[in-house]
Amino acid sequence: GIEGACGGSCMCATCHVQIESINGAQLEDRSEMEVEILEIEFDELAPNSRLGCQIVISEGIESITARIVSINNF
Repeated sequence: GIEGACGGSCMCATCHVQIESINGAQLEDRSEMEVEILEIEFDELAPNSRLGCQIVISEGIESITARIVSINNF
């Protein structure tokens, strides 16, 4: 599962996921803080990398598939 050590406050990367597919509306862009946390924690950042706690599921999203990325820093 997803640990979420910071409780959703965008302060760690234990909820790191990679979005594999999305149907319907698109996700909002990553915030500057989200990108900063991801860049601190990972040497190589995939364009589909997100912090799960920062993903807002809007009404127009029909389905989303995300892969949980393991993190060994915590």
